[in-house]
Amino acid sequence: MEVHALIDDINYILNRLDKWVKEEPVPSKIPFDKSYIYKEPYGVVLVMGAWNYPLQLTMLPVAGAIAAGNAVVIKPSEVSPATAAALANLVPKYVDK
Repeated sequence: MEVHALIDDINYILNRLDKWVKEEPVPSKIPFDKSYIYKEPYGVVLVMGAWNYPLQLTMLPVAGAIAAGNAVVIKPSEVSPATAAALANLVPKYVDK
């Protein structure tokens, strides 16, 4: 259940990413002026995992932060050591550095 929900959420992000990263025109009262909002990443994001739904509540914010162009530091919950060990093993294999 948790994995399927996470996959659905990541697919949602992937399907809308092109729209989310587009510049947004802003109306201006100055003639011949063009203004835009450009979205920029924060830089580095800390994601602190939860003990309940440790995979989904950790990796969904990670996916969103990476999609926005940020680097991510993951701190899994110490209450779910098996998930923390799996993340420590799998994330470096499948996420670019």
